[in-house]
Amino acid sequence: MIDKYIAELLKSNTRVIVPDFGAFMVKSSPGSTEKQVSFNDFLKYNDGLLINHIAKKESIVKEEAQKKVKAFVDDILKELKANKPYKIADLGYLYKDTRGSVRFKAGEEKPEAEKSAASATSATSVKLDEKEKTAPKKPEDTKAEKKDDGAGKKAAVGSEEKTINEKFSDKKESKTQVKAGAPESKKNTGAKQKTASGGASVPPGKKPPAAKQSPKKSDNSSVIIITAAIVVVLGAGAVIAYLNWGTVQGWFGGSIFGKDEPKEVAVDSAAIKAKQARMDSIRLAQAKQDSIANARQESMRKAEEVKRQKNQKKYYLVAGSFKNKKYADMFVQKLNSEGYNSEVFMERRGFYRVSYNSYVDRQKAFNEYRRMKNQDVQVWVLRH
Repeated sequence: MIDKYIAELLKSNTRVIVPDFGAFMVKSSPGSTEKQVSFNDFLKYNDGLLINHIAKKESIVKEEAQKKVKAFVDDILKELKANKPYKIADLGYLYKDTRGSVRFKAGEEKPEAEKSAASATSATSVKLDEKEKTAPKKPEDTKAEKKDDGAGKKAAVGSEEKTINEKFSDKKESKTQVKAGAPESKKNTGAKQKTASGGASVPPGKKPPAAKQSPKKSDNSSVIIITAAIVVVLGAGAVIAYLNWGTVQGWFGGSIFGKDEPKEVAVDSAAIKAKQARMDSIRLAQAKQDSIANARQESMRKAEEVKRQKNQKKYYLVAGSFKNKKYADMFVQKLNSEGYNSEVFMERRGFYRVSYNSYVDRQKAFNEYRRMKNQDVQVWVLRH
């Protein structure tokens, strides 16, 4: 009975949403009066159209109408789970494709989803049988065939295999000898160096005797000369200072030698306070000017940033488009409650487009697009 209500509503509406299941859409073919009915399993929210129509037709409350719609949806899902098409009266059939998505076929003819799946399975089995028939032969079979070709070919094959094995074993032995001989060569080199230096040969396991070092002669004479030079310079300086005592006092000031008493300097505290207040007022005025300039620059920077972000194109993951702005806003609120960063980002030809999210980076946008497509979410990317 619910399917008949859906057919009735599609005569006067372009879309009828079955809550928690999907939406039937009506599109007019260009250049003709015929209307095509399609199904969108993404639009599942309750816009109230079907519930209100059932409540009005059967004179029941909305809660009862919702229960009837839920039972109708349960029946459809039960049939689809068993891979059976479900007929919608006066419209067509709902069925599941090979990916498990819900599809709609208009008309009275049943969809052949099960047949196509069976044919695909048989085609796969045929391909597998063909692969088994054309499997490569084992080395034992080829050797057996070669034995039947004659004695000459056997000898050639045997000699060739032998030479290859000998080369491979020779390479292994040479590598092993190089690795094993490395320490001996180092030992022989060390022994040659020791004998070349004139020392006696040292048996293995014993350390060579430490070479005797000739004691370094301490250069005491240079230290004595430097000390004597420093003493002579200091003594000459002291003699010169003593002979020119008055000049030295003039250089360093009499206060160092305790002869001159410190003089009292008169301090004008009022002038100092006035100067300090004037400097403080200048500093405050400068700080205000700097803060005003910084605030102006910050506001200009923010305005430019907002303008740049506004003019910058983004990659939007589109969730759907609505002819009614109210329904678009309701859908945005629903997506935001589910954790998306949704927004109404575009109005074109009377339709308002709603996005799951938006990205400036193209790579991030397509990564999220592929992730959502793998979860069978209907979404497309639009740069705006």
